[in-house]
Amino acid sequence: MEVPPEETPSTHTTRASKPFCLNNLATPIYKIITKKVTTTYQEVADIFVATLDKDTLEESKDKTLRRRVYDVINVLIAADLLEKNNKQIHLTNRTPIVKPQEVIAPPNPGREEALRKKQLELAEKIKMLIYYKYLIERNRLHMRPQVNIQFPSIVIGYRDISRGTIFRSLDGHELKIKSVAPPLFFSPIDIFRRLKISKEEFARQLRQFPMFAPYESIVMASL
Repeated sequence: MEVPPEETPSTHTTRASKPFCLNNLATPIYKIITKKVTTTYQEVADIFVATLDKDTLEESKDKTLRRRVYDVINVLIAADLLEKNNKQIHLTNRTPIVKPQEVIAPPNPGREEALRKKQLELAEKIKMLIYYKYLIERNRLHMRPQVNIQFPSIVIGYRDISRGTIFRSLDGHELKIKSVAPPLFFSPIDIFRRLKISKEEFARQLRQFPMFAPYESIVMASL
């Protein structure tokens, strides 16, 4: 069975192992051009090659490196950082290359009204949270009665039940109500409002949630 050779650091190609890749050459070449302002391909290549160690730079590698320098210059021209005029290249003084387009939102007359509606809906949900929190804290000090209402629940009331009837099954699973007067339905928040929580106590409970601070005025105004 042939065992594959172990990987060594030399088998991985990284930017550090390729000092003459386009990414590593871009910065020093651009610095050379910024100092010269106006120059040529050959002059930039000559200056860059002159900064390298001649003993380690073979003739074949010198030609490859010069082509790399030309490639970097072409990329900078395509990126609109340089301009080319015949054989001369110079800075454009335009950075960054791509400017984000300004986005203008179309007019929306109902936007403020829709936002206000969302704020009021959020205020109602915040009130529900505060009421639940207050009710939980209050009930910790009270014994739970044998007959109570579990939330969420549907609470129905009648202004006049004298001419109607109420029937409840023995197992408590069925309730029939007959009435001439129309029923009145109450939401949990209607029940909570009967807790007689003061505005000062409500504000104290609300301020325990710093995230709701921007909506405090809206919530308190709706009490």
